[in-house]
Amino acid sequence: LGYNRMKVETQRLDADGNPMVDDSGNKIMDSEGIWFKNQDEFVISVAPSFKMSDNWSYGSILNFRSQFVNGYKSRTEQKEEHLKSKFMTPGYLDISLGITYKSPKAKFPIVVNISPIALNATFAENELIRKTNGFNYGIEDPDKTSKYEGGSSIQIDFDRKFGNRDVLRYRTTFFSFYGWISNLGQKNKIAKFSDYIAAYDKWEADGKDQETKPTLPIHPTVRWENTLDIKATKYLTTSIYFQLYYNRAQSYAVQTQAILSVGLSYTFQNKPKPKK
Repeated sequence: LGYNRMKVETQRLDADGNPMVDDSGNKIMDSEGIWFKNQDEFVISVAPSFKMSDNWSYGSILNFRSQFVNGYKSRTEQKEEHLKSKFMTPGYLDISLGITYKSPKAKFPIVVNISPIALNATFAENELIRKTNGFNYGIEDPDKTSKYEGGSSIQIDFDRKFGNRDVLRYRTTFFSFYGWISNLGQKNKIAKFSDYIAAYDKWEADGKDQETKPTLPIHPTVRWENTLDIKATKYLTTSIYFQLYYNRAQSYAVQTQAILSVGLSYTFQNKPKPKK
C-alpha cells in the first residue's frame, strides 16, 4: 500500500460552483497538497500439492487479489462520485488443478504449473462503482456482482539469488488464464472488433436488452511480475519492480507498472539451542 503527496493546481470556484477569473480574464488557481494512492494490492496464495516424484507433483493453486482502500479517478477527483475501486471491487479469485514441475538445478530454479482445468472469478460488490460510475470490470450484467469463467491456466515461477553474498535476487511470476470452456457457451459472440462496435451501438439504440447484448470472445489474461532486489549492505536493499497486465474484459490496453524503492530489511533467524 503506497501513497504520494503532490501539489496540484486547481481552478478556484465561486459559491455556485462556477470557475473564477480575475479582471483580465485569467483563471484564478489554487495550489494544494493532495494525497493520492499509487499502489494498493494484497494477494493471498495457497498451493497444496502431493508429490509424485522428485520433480513432479499434482495439486492446486488458489490466488485471491483485491485492494485495501478506496481508489479514485484522479488526484483532483476524490469524492464518492469519482470512486473506481475499493475492497472487493474488483476482487479476483483464480483456482486451478493440475501438475507442477520443479527444476532440480540450483542455477535454474524454475517451477512450472500446467492446469487443464481452472476457474477465474471476478467480483465487483460495490453498486455505485459498478452501475453509476461505470467501472464494471468485465461483468456485463450491471445487476450481477460476480462473473465466473472456466478454462485452463499456466503459471511459471523463477526465484534465484546471485553473488557470493546473495547481493542480487531476481524473482518473476508469469500467469495466464484462457476461458475456453466459457467461450464455447458464450451467447451473441462477435469475433471481429469493428463488427462488435457496430452491434453494440445498435444494441444501445434498441434499449439495452441484456439477453441480446453482443459480446467479444474471451481473450487470455496475462499477468507478469518481475522483482530485482539489490542488497547494497546487510540492511539496505533496493528493489526494482515491473508488472505487465492484460485483461481485455477490463481494458483493451496493455497495462504496465514500475516501482523503484529503497528501504531497510532484516531477516529474523532462530538459532538452534546447543545440546546438553
